[in-house]
Amino acid sequence: MSEESSFPERLPELPTILDTLPVSLIIYRPDGILVWMNRSAEQLWVAVRAGVIGRFNILEDPQSVEQGSHELFARVLAGETVITPAVEYDTRLIHSTIEVTGTIRIWVESTVFPMRTTAGTVSQVVIMHRNVTERIEQMRAIDAAQNEIRIQRQAILSLSSPVVQVWEGILALPLVGSIDTRRAQAITEDLLNAIVQHQTDIVIIDITGVPVVDTLVASYLISAARAVRLLGSQVVVVGISAEIAQTLVQLGFESNQFMTLANLQAGIAWAFEQLGLEVSAQGYSRTS
Repeated sequence: MSEESSFPERLPELPTILDTLPVSLIIYRPDGILVWMNRSAEQLWVAVRAGVIGRFNILEDPQSVEQGSHELFARVLAGETVITPAVEYDTRLIHSTIEVTGTIRIWVESTVFPMRTTAGTVSQVVIMHRNVTERIEQMRAIDAAQNEIRIQRQAILSLSSPVVQVWEGILALPLVGSIDTRRAQAITEDLLNAIVQHQTDIVIIDITGVPVVDTLVASYLISAARAVRLLGSQVVVVGISAEIAQTLVQLGFESNQFMTLANLQAGIAWAFEQLGLEVSAQGYSRTS
């Protein structure tokens, strides 16, 4: 090592260091006038320093005022350091005195702290901005996708378990596909609402399209039948196979809980008989 080498090495001047920081840094006077900004701030706010310094006032800019710049400055001038949540800015709406070189919308998080004199008094307000636009946009995209999934799920549930008015006083509920706890709750709610709306006398639950009837589905059928009966309607379940019958028996199903028939045709015929109706080419009429 040569004798000419010495430590510590000569460092760049502080303004040079601040100007090359990869984070937006802006300094304001207590009255809100912008007095300095680094290159990263120019890039973030799409603004030219020459057109900003001494001309932009954060306490007069409508967007900044709306975001609470007056309260923020008061807290920092009192000696507090404040970290703000992400807020959105439109560079097109920044104070008209700024020479904007682009038109973009950005989301930023800010750390605002006081700059003090050697005597300890607050002389300026410093704001460091972090660009979180990409993160916010990703979060919004995820929220939109999740909302779309919820909408599609509700649509699928509605299409796969429609409550159909077969005739005056008769509703049919054709179940299709697998049934889990969430779907069972939704189906029951839709069915009970339809019963009240249509003043239904008889409900036909068709489980022909349900591929597997396990204890969960069988339990749902029993619970749904009880709820329907509490509203004063009769229930007939159609499409029951021998395997389903065995599952119902294992759950303690009693034959007086609801009527069971082979298929939808038999269920409709039974419902008509219960209401004393008969169908003809001219419509339907009471048999008694």
